[in-house]
Amino acid sequence: MTVDVAANGKEGQKTRVSRSVCVIGAGAAGLVALKELREEGHQVTAFEQNEDIGGVWKYDPDTDDDPLGIREDRKKVHSSMYASLRTNLPREIMSFAAYPFVPSGEPGRDDRRFCSHQEVQAYLRDYARHFDLHRHIRFGTQVLRVSRLPEKTNQYGSVQQPLWEVVTRTASSSENWACDTTEFDAVVVCNGHYSQPKLATIEGIASWPGRQLHSHNYRTPGPFAGQTVVLIGAFASGEDISRELAEHCSEVYLSARSWKDEPRQTPPNLHRKLVVTRAYPDGSLEFADGSRVVADVIIHCTGYVYEFSFLESGLVSTEDQRVHPVYEQVFHVGTAPTLSFIGLPFKVSPLPMFELTTRWVAQCLSGRAVLPSEAAMHKWIDGFYEGLKAGGVPVRYTHEMSRTGFDYLARLCEWTGTPMFESWREDLFKDFSYRRHNYPANYRDEWPEDLELKRKVIWEDLRKEAEKLSLGGSEKSFGS
Repeated sequence: MTVDVAANGKEGQKTRVSRSVCVIGAGAAGLVALKELREEGHQVTAFEQNEDIGGVWKYDPDTDDDPLGIREDRKKVHSSMYASLRTNLPREIMSFAAYPFVPSGEPGRDDRRFCSHQEVQAYLRDYARHFDLHRHIRFGTQVLRVSRLPEKTNQYGSVQQPLWEVVTRTASSSENWACDTTEFDAVVVCNGHYSQPKLATIEGIASWPGRQLHSHNYRTPGPFAGQTVVLIGAFASGEDISRELAEHCSEVYLSARSWKDEPRQTPPNLHRKLVVTRAYPDGSLEFADGSRVVADVIIHCTGYVYEFSFLESGLVSTEDQRVHPVYEQVFHVGTAPTLSFIGLPFKVSPLPMFELTTRWVAQCLSGRAVLPSEAAMHKWIDGFYEGLKAGGVPVRYTHEMSRTGFDYLARLCEWTGTPMFESWREDLFKDFSYRRHNYPANYRDEWPEDLELKRKVIWEDLRKEAEKLSLGGSEKSFGS
């Protein structure tokens, strides 16, 4: 779909407006939002419920006290990282453009191309220090409510006050909570969408005697040793966890709605099945092909739901995983540009997308970039939904961008006046998407010679870029 750059890009006000902006969350999206908003001249405060930056990348060995994540009153743990998790994209396309993710060569760091979650967290800490972001973050602070303020205008029709009221609470001790109310001109939501579990619906599950949990609460394979485990959902976490469990469990079954073909390198005790359709009181589970197996454990690797319980009721709906009404995956229609969401799309290269979308938000708030009219944004949403429907795309995949993500990034570059990203980024995304499916056991550590030659050239360019920024960068290769 073509977009009018004059109405959606660079031709805004010559004089920038500085606004007070609330950023919710200090994970990867929240950190780059802080940087981009500050560089555009805004006054920014981020609220982070944990005591450290990183969001979902901040590993926590603890889990929810409800393994399925159903109870509202459960002790919630934000991170969904399991101990062995490594990135499923090479680090050179995992990084912000302004801060290359080069191996540091420092003791204790992970210089592998597909690095551990600890290395990503260390990179985010380096990024926050480099751009002096910590002083703009209020740690240990939970956002309870975000609501619109009634507008008051002067005789010239100009708004005289901030548009949003944000209520937060800070834990000064385990029993003592202090609440604050602050007014802001704008709110940027960066709370992530990998913390509130979504579960499979299975007939008869209430009388099934085995143990259930969501992958959000999986950390290590030890507790499942010798057991028969069924995993529901075969995306990234399902594939990784099933292979890890196969080294410790008696039998592992990975179920999905469909299988295009059998990936290579499947362990003999890892079986691929169609979706689980029914559970029985004798401990057995029935698959869509009619076969049954007695299992000890079900792990729901079924993804997560978008959760914005802190937002004023009625602002957005999230029915069937569609966040509505949102223009171009970012701006809430009706309050744009003062309410925006960073990171709704999935199956993308996340950090570059966070960087460009937050730059777009920052420029729209300052007046340097201009959005279409509210009516035009609603028209875009209607057309977007119609296009998905015509293409047979289920509503739950409204924000899935595995095939369109780089076209979206190109549009963001155009709207923000950012130089176009290098073509090798999209090439690598496609190459390793293919390898991840066909060679799931070793795609992170082995690749053919043509990809190795590309890696060497890319690494040299990124190392030079890092040196310009005084970031250092190890002489070691990505493949080490």
